[in-house]
Amino acid sequence: VQLQQALRRCATQKSGTTAPPTPSRRNSPKEVQPTKRSNILNQEILEEYWSSHNFNILVDVIDIFKEEAPDQLEDLRLAIESGDTEKVYFISHQLKSSSLNFGRTQFSELCEKLEYMGKSNDLDSAPATFSKIEKRFLQLMEALDDLQAKHNSE
Repeated sequence: VQLQQALRRCATQKSGTTAPPTPSRRNSPKEVQPTKRSNILNQEILEEYWSSHNFNILVDVIDIFKEEAPDQLEDLRLAIESGDTEKVYFISHQLKSSSLNFGRTQFSELCEKLEYMGKSNDLDSAPATFSKIEKRFLQLMEALDDLQAKHNSE
């Protein structure tokens, strides 16, 4: 969260543009369902916010995400297995928030759903949701690798 706030301040000061749109908040994130139209990466956010002069910052954000997210995902799996709703809430919130740098994706939507499960102390469907998160995570990591490779070739 602090990283996102700092990046938004930096980008706004440097470019005079606004931060990426904040996803609409729902009263009940439990209703969040991945949509068929969601892409692995939100191209609109990447193109509008992470313009060419901010793209180097995005590359740094990707590096941080790729470094931290795998450990967070493993911690989340362990929290679900142990029934630790507080950790499930906290870790899924972190993953959701950091992935929103790439726009609202199926990954972030699933993390939000799991975040709500932790907050409401109901992990009954958490293992199934986590399984979906793992699949989307692998797709997201591949998409981020492709994005970095594209940037490095330019």
